[in-house]
Amino acid sequence: MIIDHLISRRLYPEHYKCYIDEESCITTFFIFNLSGQIIGYQTYNPGMPKFRTNLTPREQRYFTYISGKNDTRMNAFWGLERYDYTKKNVFITEGIFDACIFHNLGYNAFAVLANNPKKLKTVFKTMNHKFIGVADGDKAGLKIANITDEIIQMPSGRDANDLTDIEIEEILKINNYI
Repeated sequence: MIIDHLISRRLYPEHYKCYIDEESCITTFFIFNLSGQIIGYQTYNPGMPKFRTNLTPREQRYFTYISGKNDTRMNAFWGLERYDYTKKNVFITEGIFDACIFHNLGYNAFAVLANNPKKLKTVFKTMNHKFIGVADGDKAGLKIANITDEIIQMPSGRDANDLTDIEIEEILKINNYI
């Protein structure tokens, strides 16, 4: 059952705007811009392979669509449902499940999906927050550092959603975010 799977990944569907298709075991997450408009979606199909370029979108674990073409794509964020403008810090993650970890602990977090980093950095500068990149524990994870004010590197080979709540809180304490 897809709902049980989402909960096992610490994503609680009642907290988010998403469509769950139990029959096909696919969840569709809606992606918004900062004005609250739906400008895309990401489908998640846990029974499919993560990286295979010869597959159609329905045959992949993740498929993301954002309005626009190439460099004209709109800046998109996932996690606005849980955004609290009164909190100073916003954690920026690469994926939805990583952002959920921070939401569950009471923090602001946006997952940035298929975006132009230069455009995102410009958008972030218009907001009165400190943006902290949460880099996965690999070389590719450091790319998020280009668009944020500061960066937290996860342990080698691990993502935020691989860690327990206690481990995340400890990393935040070490880096003086709590």
